[in-house]
Amino acid sequence: MWIKAGILSVVIVASVATPLAIRQRAQAEWREKEALWQQQAGQLEAAFTENRRLSALAAQAKSLSSIADGRRRELLRLRGELGQLRQTVSEMDRLRAMNRQLLAAASGSPAQPGAPSPPEGQTIQAYWSKAQLAAAGYADAESALKTALWAMSRGDPDALAMSVTPQAKAQLEHQDWQSHKTPAEELADRGQWLADSLSPASGFSVVGQKLTAQDRAILDVRFEGEGKTRKFELKEVGGEWRLNAMGLAGGTDDDLSNAVWP
Repeated sequence: MWIKAGILSVVIVASVATPLAIRQRAQAEWREKEALWQQQAGQLEAAFTENRRLSALAAQAKSLSSIADGRRRELLRLRGELGQLRQTVSEMDRLRAMNRQLLAAASGSPAQPGAPSPPEGQTIQAYWSKAQLAAAGYADAESALKTALWAMSRGDPDALAMSVTPQAKAQLEHQDWQSHKTPAEELADRGQWLADSLSPASGFSVVGQKLTAQDRAILDVRFEGEGKTRKFELKEVGGEWRLNAMGLAGGTDDDLSNAVWP
């Protein structure tokens, strides 16, 4: 009987302990799953946060790119308009020169009062005596030439430096590369040499001009009193015209590459 009672007690204990063990195991598994879910939820939230950050960066980059594209289009438009304006100015210069030629040819008289009679086959488009030379600005090739001749005739190094292209100025400042003079001294010497070279001429007649490029013009200038014609090359620099070279007396356009000046 005692044996039966012991067996019964064991059975009762086992029947009570088994559900308890199952419950504890289930609770442990639940806690593990809950911890895993929380970890995954944290990772998902971090991923969402990173996605929002990247989306914001992408939107910002797109906005900046759109602004840059707009500014680039505006810059291209302005450049196109500037090119058209320069072309219009060049065409106006060409038409003015042509109009002077036609007027002179129709009247059969010199293009300007006081201008000498041109040689046969030539038409004086502009004439300046030495006294008429002045700082005429740099709006067009003809005005820039008059300004440069004025600076050259005066032997003024500062005015000469202003009236020529940067390339010509650099050459003037280093004309005698074997000497030990400063650029300012070289420019002053060259200015005096130019003044002396222009002294035989009583005036200057423009007897031909042409645009060889949108920013390059060649003017044929007759040195009155000397009876010689030289070609002057002028270039547009920063929207203004400057003298770049003076050719040999009687030279051709190609001779400007071996110009006597600068």
